[in-house]
Amino acid sequence: MVTKDEISSLLSALFTHADRMFPDMGFSRHPSGRWVSPRKYHGAIAHKPNKEKTYIAKTDRGDYVIKEQGEDGLKLFDYYMDDRGLNRHTDFLKALEMLRADLGILPWSASNGSTPTRYQPREEKPQAFVPWSVFRALRLKDDYLFLYLSQYFNNTRLGVVWTEYEVRTKPGWGGLRTVFPYINEKGKIEDGSIVLYDRHTGHSMKGEKGAFSSLAKELGCKMEYVRRSCLFGAHLIPKYPTKVVGIVESEKTALICAVSAPSLLWLATGGKSKLTPGRLAPLKGRKILIFPDIDGVEAWEQKAEELKKIGFDIRCESSIKEYQPLIGDHGDEADLLLFEKERKLREEERYMGIRDEEEYQKLLRK
Repeated sequence: MVTKDEISSLLSALFTHADRMFPDMGFSRHPSGRWVSPRKYHGAIAHKPNKEKTYIAKTDRGDYVIKEQGEDGLKLFDYYMDDRGLNRHTDFLKALEMLRADLGILPWSASNGSTPTRYQPREEKPQAFVPWSVFRALRLKDDYLFLYLSQYFNNTRLGVVWTEYEVRTKPGWGGLRTVFPYINEKGKIEDGSIVLYDRHTGHSMKGEKGAFSSLAKELGCKMEYVRRSCLFGAHLIPKYPTKVVGIVESEKTALICAVSAPSLLWLATGGKSKLTPGRLAPLKGRKILIFPDIDGVEAWEQKAEELKKIGFDIRCESSIKEYQPLIGDHGDEADLLLFEKERKLREEERYMGIRDEEEYQKLLRK
């Protein structure tokens, strides 16, 4: 059994060698002793130590407070587990062994003759799921996102996609919010994102109170038992065993692509950093195309290469960068499709679509 002293030693070594452990971050030592990184997509922005010599790394998953030693160093260990595609709740001991191997550190028993106090890991709590009986009470198809998209797409087709992905509506904070449930391949609702969209622009109401929330939290689930480890749309994986899988970052984009190009099975990660082996595990053996946002192309190209090495049939489709002048620095497949729709609405003559079902079929044949 791993010891508490050994954990402390491993975490301290992880902090000391952060530049070697996370080469994609481009870490460098600041004169103050802190690590800084120019890479914003996958982890640290320059982080400053406070009076207690802690280090705050701003990541896509929130702010991590990192100490050089002690149990607060587990925050950096969480980042290590995410980076290696491990589950924080179930792969703790496995991650320690991987970290030991990565650092080239011998087991405690081989490097130290003393017998330190044994560390007793906390008992794993069983994962809780959102009850279907509660979830089904939520309304269908009148959220602001559905209403906005109905001006571009056939309502019947939109309704089919909303039903397949089990998208719901939850009123609150002055609007009809969209509920994106994360249902795993076994049909269990792990959690969900609740987002308030502007009904006139289709953009999320960033900065507004109540614009983003957790489904499990709002339905009163005990959050310490809830964890989200699947892709959005994962419950459809067994339903369509032969479809090529298209993966995007946002749930909204997955829905729009599912309406526009139904020949692919569209799933979403829910964040740039969440394209991990653990979340993609049910897709092992399937052909996968990933479609990053413009500002995430480099990160997902690198991630695709890493995933290929461990057996995934995956390719990154990065042609989205060609359309940056049209859809902006942070645009994605949904922005491209809606740009095309907008132009079609404004032009009387036939316009050849930028990205349509025929073009997605060409990608499949590559």
